[in-house]
Amino acid sequence: MSIVWLPDPSALRLMGGLPDGLVADVWTGGSDLPSSADSVEIVIPPFPVSRPHLPLLAELPKLRLIQLLSAGAEKVIPYVPPGVTLCTARGAHDDPRRRRSRRAGAHDQASSDHRPAP
Repeated sequence: MSIVWLPDPSALRLMGGLPDGLVADVWTGGSDLPSSADSVEIVIPPFPVSRPHLPLLAELPKLRLIQLLSAGAEKVIPYVPPGVTLCTARGAHDDPRRRRSRRAGAHDQASSDHRPAP
């Protein structure tokens, strides 16, 4: 079993549950860490991230992944312990129709560009 910290008590219900093998606890971003601090592997900090409490991430010996709810990671990067993966929510709120048209446009531009290689 892997432990994941969710940012809000209602998050589990809103997500419709967790996949098999995951157990949830809640960390609202404050200085009080849940009792599962020694075994948590995944942390989803609340939005906005509370900078004064980010150094606490270094106290989580089994932490391997931090999933942000925002696209920006500048505030968090200095506090990510070595060996821990940091994921952002970049693109989570994009309109899928716009994303497809941007991809298609980029592809069309690239495929019609026949300049010789330097």
